[in-house]
Amino acid sequence: MPTSTLKVISFNIGMGILNVRMERGWLRNPLLRRVRGIKPSLEHTFEQREWLRNVDILGLQEVCLADNGQIPYFAKVFRPRGINVNHHAGPERLGATNDCDKGQATLTRFPIRASGRLQLPRVGSHRATIWSDIEVAGLRGARGSLLRVYNIHLSNRDGSNLTPTEGRTRQVRVVLDHAHALEAECPGAPVVLLGDFNSISRLLRPSQQEESIRSVKQTFQSAIRRFQATMVLPYMADWIFYRHLRLASAGIEHVTYSDHYPVAAIFALD
Repeated sequence: MPTSTLKVISFNIGMGILNVRMERGWLRNPLLRRVRGIKPSLEHTFEQREWLRNVDILGLQEVCLADNGQIPYFAKVFRPRGINVNHHAGPERLGATNDCDKGQATLTRFPIRASGRLQLPRVGSHRATIWSDIEVAGLRGARGSLLRVYNIHLSNRDGSNLTPTEGRTRQVRVVLDHAHALEAECPGAPVVLLGDFNSISRLLRPSQQEESIRSVKQTFQSAIRRFQATMVLPYMADWIFYRHLRLASAGIEHVTYSDHYPVAAIFALD
């Protein structure tokens, strides 16, 4: 059934620690179980919070892809609407064998028609971006109902360099080049860039935008129009950018399941 709005959320879940093991009984200490009981379940939180309820596309960063329970855990947030969830995921590094096998995952209630993964230049650690062509009911764009969504995670450090701004700019250019190729092939194609850009150009000047963000803004608009902290620390690391879409509203939900807050954007489709 066509919908008149599209809600997109980006959320870095902090190395997969978002209560997944707690939900599965990993913490046996009775005191810890009581502490966990104070915090509502993820599913309940998404139902109750204004910017989280009725999500259509959920982009997650730092998902432990080696844990087979993580994707079903996050699929719960779609459950109140009786929705079968589709997803696309990709690791930061191909062939990783550690316990977490960290990567990105995009979940949606709409069909995914095509998808892929972009390995980014290595800056400190391995980083990758995944992309999905999602068939959004009610979207009328240059590619019909197809929306391209990039799920991005840029490097937070390069050894002792805690602000590798040049490295992050190189990383984001790979994504921008890929998105520009789509625009050249199909002018007017709607695109969303979401994720954790780790955009902390000055540790003591959190509001100063670094080159990676300025380069994105040359061809994309930001859903969040002014500086707002998206982390427990006062930094704006998480973003949703878009082009060839009409933004209705956007906001940040201050829930502390992770060291990052979810960022939401609602797009008008009619």
